[in-house]
Amino acid sequence: MHLEPRDYQTTAVNETWDYLTKQRGHPLIVLPTGAGKSWVIAMLIERARAYDGRVLTLAHRKELLCQNHEKVEHLVDEPVGIYSAGLNRRDTDHDVLVAGIQSIYKRADELGERNMIIVDEAHLISSSEQTMYQQVLDVFPQARVIGLTATPYRTGEGPIAGKDRQFRKISCEVAVEPLMEQGYLSPVIYRPPTQIDTSELRIRGGEFVKGEMAQLFGRQPVVEKACIELAVLSKDRKSILVFCSGISHAEYVREQLEHITGEPVGCVTGDTIPLERSESLRRFNSGELRIMCNCDVLTTGFDNPRIDCVAILRATMSPGLFAQMVGRGFRISPGKENCLVLDFGENRKRHGDPELQSYGRITGKEPVTAVEQAAAKNGRGRACLNCDADIPAGIHKCQDCGYVIPLAIRHYDTANLDESGIEMRWIVQDVFTGRHNKRNDPEAPPTLRVDYQLREPDSGEGNLAGVGTSASEWVCFEHQGFAMKKAVQWWERRSKHPVPATVDEAAELIDRGACRKPVALITERDGKWKRVKHVEFSDEKPAVDDLKPGWEPVKYFGEEPPF
Repeated sequence: MHLEPRDYQTTAVNETWDYLTKQRGHPLIVLPTGAGKSWVIAMLIERARAYDGRVLTLAHRKELLCQNHEKVEHLVDEPVGIYSAGLNRRDTDHDVLVAGIQSIYKRADELGERNMIIVDEAHLISSSEQTMYQQVLDVFPQARVIGLTATPYRTGEGPIAGKDRQFRKISCEVAVEPLMEQGYLSPVIYRPPTQIDTSELRIRGGEFVKGEMAQLFGRQPVVEKACIELAVLSKDRKSILVFCSGISHAEYVREQLEHITGEPVGCVTGDTIPLERSESLRRFNSGELRIMCNCDVLTTGFDNPRIDCVAILRATMSPGLFAQMVGRGFRISPGKENCLVLDFGENRKRHGDPELQSYGRITGKEPVTAVEQAAAKNGRGRACLNCDADIPAGIHKCQDCGYVIPLAIRHYDTANLDESGIEMRWIVQDVFTGRHNKRNDPEAPPTLRVDYQLREPDSGEGNLAGVGTSASEWVCFEHQGFAMKKAVQWWERRSKHPVPATVDEAAELIDRGACRKPVALITERDGKWKRVKHVEFSDEKPAVDDLKPGWEPVKYFGEEPPF
């Protein structure tokens, strides 16, 4: 147990609190499995209690309740209540309360006023269904809600943060890879075993038909071959967690592994009685059992840092589920160098590596097969080129900033062919405007110089192939004839405000947000320069009476709390 918060945990709390005090809607914090969400929850509650805020924390497993309760009570230095039938406690009067969603959703009105609600594993909240979580949130319509998750998307729904979603925006996202590099998470290595062909499996509701998937992975030759391969590849591993496709499959895999390895193997499923489950997990966590099989039990809320091998004997269309399974091996432990991942179900081929920043998002070409389309819909879709928000697959307008994704951009998505005169499409990183006076001609009217800082569409953050690339326009508001006509067209495409009479007036109006924001443009080669041919925008023209760009901040003064 670390007593000092890690840098990224402090950043997550600060950025989320800043969001709460300046913006409307509910924020979402994205932290990898093993990154210490319980400490972040405790730090948020500690800050809320400084303003006498009454806080309710929701979780769906008693293991999570216990983890969160321990961390919160350590930080806030006051009794923390628990409402959970599984833990035989039904506290209601505490200012800080940790509750199991299954126990509380019908009795939330017994808890009195709650200013802040924190939801652990927030991806369980559906934006389209009246879930148990939504029933609780409806009781406290004025409360600020903070979600935490490692996987900010749902099967069949895509991103859980955005317009018309429960969470308006991701306030802070911490990537997996940097935490691995800094030693906060265990590196993962992939050793591809024999893949089980899933191409014939049907998809229903965004996921493989469960019965068909269980039948495919449960066939005797498939199980026997997979178990032999698993036993050989993991022979030097100390703690192995196996994910199976169904209850009978999990029991069959356990039998085969015991026969092959000659050692006892644990197994927990939805049919395992609570006492037996607790004892099996105790033995696995302590090292008495080296191998544990499970079916839909240990995907979330299970914390065993010793796990150094994850074997996935099932297939899923959900990038979130695959990431949660792999994430069971992310935690660090003394003597643990890495975690071996054995994926038998083509999940890595389907979704990619969960530790990568791009995981869950469309990259490269558009998905073309039914499986690829369904997988993209279940993930984060794509990143908005303007604000980096998640746009669900099949949607061509960002729900966060309004940016419209061009439908036909592949013609420009090529290598840099400026010299040949081919048109190029660029992402606009920044725009600078200023007054330009013609050199050696003080009598010439000034122009508005617009400089676009550009990068190539596929270069991505941190790998900017277009760094130092720029293009410029000169807009002639104070000229006559054709030049003036072009300036009027330039302005009217961007703004509802009257065309400015001078360059200085135009620059001031742009600074005050009178014009649309350019996010991409197309250039063509003009000698040694890039000539701007077409500009794409992220939003509509601002209203004439509103010169403040973007959202209108919620007004708080001094040290007032955000609830």
